[in-house]
Amino acid sequence: MPIGRSGYDALQIVFRQVAQHPLPGIMSSNLQVSYNLSRIVSSYGGSTNSDQFFAAGSWDYDNPNQYMGRNSLDRKNQVNFGGSVTLKYGPRIGLIGHFYSAPPTTLGLDGSDSTGGIFTTDLTGDGSIADLAPGTQPGDYMRRIGPKGIVGYVNNFNKTYAGQLTPAGKALVSAGILTQSQLTAMGATIQQLATPASTVSLPNPTTRSLDASFSYPIPLAKLREGITLEPEIDFYNIGNFANFSNGISGVLLNTTSAGGSVNTTPGYLTGPNNYATLNADRIQRGSGTYNVGAARTTEFKLKLNF
Repeated sequence: MPIGRSGYDALQIVFRQVAQHPLPGIMSSNLQVSYNLSRIVSSYGGSTNSDQFFAAGSWDYDNPNQYMGRNSLDRKNQVNFGGSVTLKYGPRIGLIGHFYSAPPTTLGLDGSDSTGGIFTTDLTGDGSIADLAPGTQPGDYMRRIGPKGIVGYVNNFNKTYAGQLTPAGKALVSAGILTQSQLTAMGATIQQLATPASTVSLPNPTTRSLDASFSYPIPLAKLREGITLEPEIDFYNIGNFANFSNGISGVLLNTTSAGGSVNTTPGYLTGPNNYATLNADRIQRGSGTYNVGAARTTEFKLKLNF
């Protein structure tokens, strides 16, 4: 059937404990720790890193399952923990932590030439442009190709593929409409990739988050049984970990769109690797109380439980 596929495999280890008076001075505790070793693969994505719920088209319209690789939601290692303890002479303390390894990025060709793209970036001949970088699978960056491997890939691409004809170009030559030299003169061949600005590309970010809360229920038995007044203070990202969105594009710009033989355009794996580019993707405080991954935030609460 001409449909896409996806798969998820994982080994999950979970430890749970609920205890009364586990240690001297502790009235009760509730703890859960989990570890996931997992892999998510899919055969679709088009020019984006899509997931199972918001999928773009296939990389090859003629053979939808030709390319099966890591999905943008793939996180090889995930550690989650959470729990709370109630002290006999003190507050209730709660912790929630999430630590994830870096997600992958798909390496694709530059599709800015939407008019003549079938002659420059349609390597499969299915009519779609901005194809998957040849020799790679979806999600290869941070999996089979690391930050130090982009330079080698670009150099090999320029030696092996640049200047060659795509299936659309070969069809014109076979039909006697144009010659290969004419197509080359028009720029209707696979274009050279711009040289990376750094020998090491920006790695995809990990996720680190640790939230803590401290509350102290005060019984108001004189008013009514079961009523408590509970002051609370919460710390989101108490470790103040710097987190970054995965905003670095895996599109391999050619020498024309990059403005020269070296890619000086920030925001791409082949672009500059510096703090200015990194900080552009730093997660900042959002609106309201949604603050996942942002800098440390403190929240004060006063609750009346009845």
